[in-house]
Amino acid sequence: MIASGPTVAPVGTRAEAADLARRLGIWERLPEVARAVLRQPEDRRALPPARNILIGSNALLVAAMVAAGADPAPLPLAGDVQDCARAIWALAPGLRPGQALAFGGETTVRLVGDGMGGRNQELALRLALLAEAQPVNFGWAFAAVGSDGRDGPGEAAGGLVGAGTPAAIRAGGIDPAAALARNDSTPALAAGDALVLTGATGTNVADLAVLVRG
Repeated sequence: MIASGPTVAPVGTRAEAADLARRLGIWERLPEVARAVLRQPEDRRALPPARNILIGSNALLVAAMVAAGADPAPLPLAGDVQDCARAIWALAPGLRPGQALAFGGETTVRLVGDGMGGRNQELALRLALLAEAQPVNFGWAFAAVGSDGRDGPGEAAGGLVGAGTPAAIRAGGIDPAAALARNDSTPALAAGDALVLTGATGTNVADLAVLVRG
């Protein structure tokens, strides 16, 4: 359960959750420890009033990137990852030398294969292929990472790509377009030395990305 909500009372009961699991036919597939918890009596006493203070957010993350010298991007990381890659790359021709655009949010990926990857790695790889098909006459770099240091089920936080990334991936023996067709961005970016590996950061305020003109 994301964040677990320790100060928020449950909206239903354990009995209701167990009944729903049985009606959906998944009760027997639940781990025994989960079924044991759902069988236990409940303490339905009201929780004391809680005051929740937001100390971190994606907006604060982007603001920190801006404070470090980037410009706020005119659009968020949102929607389908391919559409987002197109929208971001469409901004590239208008970049000034040395300009960086800071993005925040989360995209979505349509799963069509069983490969290894994550939304940030896929965003980076898709943008690299778009840039190869629609080149600009200046150097650039693009990074997309998860703020928690994990992008998908693997160890990578995201991807860092440039104009030479697709060729480097092919030189490593992987077709990047075919890799995307099976949602296999991690091995592709690894072949191009384009993975971002940070380890766990201890926080999670969605994703960030930056597009930089050289």
